Parts: sequence; structure tokens; C-alpha cells
Amino acid sequence: MSKKLPKKLFIIVFAALFLISCARDTTYDYLAKCLSRSDVKLYGAYWCHNCTNQKKMFGDSAEYLPYIECDENGKDSQAALCAAEGVTNYPTWKFPDGTVKVGVQKLEDLSTWSSCPIDGTESVLYEGD
Repeated sequence: MSKKLPKKLFIIVFAALFLISCARDTTYDYLAKCLSRSDVKLYGAYWCHNCTNQKKMFGDSAEYLPYIECDENGKDSQAALCAAEGVTNYPTWKFPDGTVKVGVQKLEDLSTWSSCPIDGTESVLYEGD
């Protein structure tokens, strides 16, 4: 008797592993969405290495960040807004209370400064998350 896996089982296992590898990581969705709702702003430029590193810290959740592109050649550029806000260094985080933080920030610090829980378990502030 052969100990080879039946072809059907192999296909099922392969498909399951493929789906798992394609799954979106939602770890920081709540934090990124809360930052946006809280009127926190992240100013940056597409060519900025530190901006890229900051976004990478959020993983797949970076798509929900309140990101504002400051380079006029960047996608969805808001260069005039950046100039009006006096943003000259990237990344720059601006908070509703006027606090400004320049450079890559720890997620824990962003959570503290914004009162946005990292994983959403500490508070049920918003429906639908």
C-alpha cells in the first residue's frame, strides 16, 4: 500500500495553505481607524524611508492611516495643505490638541497620545469595528 497522499487531499491542503498565506493581518486596524476618526494626521512623502518604515509598523492596517502625501509628485498629493500646516520634515504626526511629533513613532506612544487602544479591546468607542 502506497503512503502517498491522495491527490484530492494534496489539493485541499495546498488550497488551505494558500488561503492562510493570503489572509490580511488586521492586528492594527482598530488603532489606524481610530487615529483617522480622532483627527490625527500623518504627513509624509512617497520617497521618505522613515515614512515607509512608520507605515510598515502598521502592516496591512496602514491602508487606514490618516496619511497625507506632501510631495507634489506623490499619489493624491496635498502639497498645498502640507505647506499651509508648516510641515517640512517627514514623517510628521499632528494631533487635535496641537501636539506635533516628528519622526517614526512607537505604536504604543501613538496609542497613548491619541487615546486610541491598539487592539480595540480596551474600549468600545465606535460601532462597527
